[in-house]
Amino acid sequence: MPLLLSMLAGIVALVMLYQSGLSRSNPLIFWVAFAGILIVVKASDLISRRLDRTWGAGARGEERVGRCLADLESRGWAVFHDVEVEGWNIDHVAVGPTGVFTIETKSHAGRISFDGQKLLRNNRPLEKDFLKQAKGECMWLKAELADAGHTGFVTPIVCFTRAFVVASPITAGTVRVVPLKWLPQTLTHGKARYQAAELDTLQAAVRAICSARR
Repeated sequence: MPLLLSMLAGIVALVMLYQSGLSRSNPLIFWVAFAGILIVVKASDLISRRLDRTWGAGARGEERVGRCLADLESRGWAVFHDVEVEGWNIDHVAVGPTGVFTIETKSHAGRISFDGQKLLRNNRPLEKDFLKQAKGECMWLKAELADAGHTGFVTPIVCFTRAFVVASPITAGTVRVVPLKWLPQTLTHGKARYQAAELDTLQAAVRAICSARR
């Protein structure tokens, strides 16, 4: 669509230029304008393709995490996907005996490390503060649960589906940063916080919160 719009805008601009008479009195103006439009169209095409690859990789990453979480559902876990909040979303929410988890999925490649303050990819800062993002998702769900009468821990996780996470799992404050292969263990490892009856009530509360956002 961006490419098509750029082409249409270029054609309209050339027609207007021709009708103005400037291109007939000075043909160089026409050809300079034509070359400029070709550059814009090419740039639009490259940007569009890059965005398609980025969105495609992100969608595939979320699908891989979804398949991983599906294995836990057969073991009594409740899993919710793409929970919409005003202007943003939580990729996955998982609720099991060991607690409540929000999961932010990232499809970046490379080496992910932590310098004590922020995540790095190949020793350079990422384009966004994913730790802050994960904390925000966690705090939102925790507040929603508190309003529903449930108190307790909600653990934020950032899961990289393609990258190598150095010193996995990374613990960055309250956030855990893991590669996909470590995700099941990160969710299930540790002492059970909830017994069956309490877990059923908690899962029902999270289900109501997530369903209200669809």
